[in-house]
Amino acid sequence: MMKLLFDKEMDLKNNKKGREIGRYYKARYSKAEAYKKTRSSCKSHVSKGKLWIIKNGNLVRSNA
Repeated sequence: MMKLLFDKEMDLKNNKKGREIGRYYKARYSKAEAYKKTRSSCKSHVSKGKLWIIKNGNLVRSNA
């Protein structure tokens, strides 16, 4: 049961950040370029610990 709660919480947090990133680039670049920049930025956010993952049954920052 706890895993399902963590899954949902992780998805909600990461999706919110992804939407913020996407809106930022969408307002500044063409659709194709915004897609590339959004994808790259999201990958960068993972390595910098700005997103969330489930590790050993716990919700932690993505660089943990």
